[in-house]
Amino acid sequence: MKSNVVRIDFRKDNKSQIIEDTRGFRFNQVKLIEGEVTIFQTKQSGDNWHMRMYIAENQKYFTKSLRTKSKDSAIEKAKIEYAGILVKRQENKTIFSISIHSAIEKYLEHRRRDIETRIITKQRYGCIVSQMKHLKGYVNASHQLTAYDKNSLINYYSYRVKMGAKNVTIANEQSTLNAFCRFCYDEGFHNVLAYRFNKIKREETKDQTRRGIVTKKEYEMIWRYLVSYTSAKTIKQEQVTDFLAYERYMFRHWCLIASNTMMRTNEMFNLKWKNVKTYKKDEHRLSQIIVEDSTSKTKARQFVARGGQYFDRLKFMSKHTNAEDYVFTNLNGVRWTQGNRARNLDQHWHLLKDKLGVTEDWSRENRKVELYSFRHFGITTRLQQGANIAQLASDVGTGMKQIQDHYYHSDLEASERNMLKSNRKNNLTN
Repeated sequence: MKSNVVRIDFRKDNKSQIIEDTRGFRFNQVKLIEGEVTIFQTKQSGDNWHMRMYIAENQKYFTKSLRTKSKDSAIEKAKIEYAGILVKRQENKTIFSISIHSAIEKYLEHRRRDIETRIITKQRYGCIVSQMKHLKGYVNASHQLTAYDKNSLINYYSYRVKMGAKNVTIANEQSTLNAFCRFCYDEGFHNVLAYRFNKIKREETKDQTRRGIVTKKEYEMIWRYLVSYTSAKTIKQEQVTDFLAYERYMFRHWCLIASNTMMRTNEMFNLKWKNVKTYKKDEHRLSQIIVEDSTSKTKARQFVARGGQYFDRLKFMSKHTNAEDYVFTNLNGVRWTQGNRARNLDQHWHLLKDKLGVTEDWSRENRKVELYSFRHFGITTRLQQGANIAQLASDVGTGMKQIQDHYYHSDLEASERNMLKSNRKNNLTN
């Protein structure tokens, strides 16, 4: 027969009292800090200690599991929690945990303000919204944020892999999730600084060629093909119309400009002639390019790239070269966009792969060579030729860590050249 335990709690104002028949739910109750905090054990949680504290301004109790069966440890943890509550009171921060859904909404509102101050673009914000949706799919968004500790997302990688996400996608999502975690910590919603994730291994082919990058030999093969593809002889033999011939010419220069400027696809679609200036420096024809804030994945930037002669040739061929005209258009001036790329861009890319006989090889999971690979090729080439990594990251609109993680792969020839560089006076092999 269970005995009834009557618990009487007196509120600070002494105006009321609560009498509750707990029927043995709490036992071994210990008062701490002049009765401000109570710690106790429950059978339902395997004798783990909990703490309880009345929050007058909210007119309800703050209760939390201390995740320990040791009384001494529970006392220390309860004191730490009490100190944390006092700090939150002083900083006017919420004491009670909010739901994950509410925390996400507050974070998205915070990032929306970043658009107004041009810290991020609308495109980047849309990506963050999508990443937060995946978090909601992994956890129960109605649960309290504090129910998830630093190890709660450790299996997030496996969850996303089963959905077909690529490693680079998951890595980007994990970075955003920790930015969200830090925001919640700074706002006082929880006490977790960062979530722990399983380390994502780099994806490489057997010959150490990184995923999505064409080799130098393949690039030379593409270059020769594009010369023939747009030659007057080929155009005449294949009886290609002026409209399609111009489209071929535009495709050729898309590949060349993407490789030399290392711009993203959307940035190239939105590039206007007012954003491009070409000039000669030493023996090189360079291009000075402005990527506007509204078209960049990150933020506006201005940089110098090789390949100025390709812009010169396009400008000579095109009839649409006013400042507000787009660089990549059809013969009639209709601009190339993400919406019509299948007709204007992709069909030529598929034909190129078929003609070169590389369709099957480039479609393999460990390669996935696409039009975007020209950007990868350009970045890799600049690194191999000794470009400053910090400046290169700024030029291409990405972070140094991104460059290091995705482009600084094993290059034995470069490694050999590096080791052969020596000063005879300081030759360590003597």
